[in-house]
Amino acid sequence: MGEYLVEVEGKYNLEEINLQIRGEEAGASEFISSSVCSYEGRTTNIAKFRELAPGTVPKEITLVPQGHSPPEGAKPKPIWTGEMIISGTKQAVSAYRRV
Repeated sequence: MGEYLVEVEGKYNLEEINLQIRGEEAGASEFISSSVCSYEGRTTNIAKFRELAPGTVPKEITLVPQGHSPPEGAKPKPIWTGEMIISGTKQAVSAYRRV
């Protein structure tokens, strides 16, 4: 199974970005990380995903502002922490996965 990149546009709020990532994961992939990059003349988020076996959907992922408590039912340690463009502004976030 390989890895691939997907643009997650930074014009969206955190709730909408969570939905975009979950939607991508519904297609048998798993979020690994994200980077703020220049793409087609604009600054955006480029997320890295790992392909999973067909029909596999990972446990739900939730991104929260860095420093906030993990979502209820999530593992206490984030799977990734970094910066993303959210609602047009660079913000530090952490990604947590349900247990």
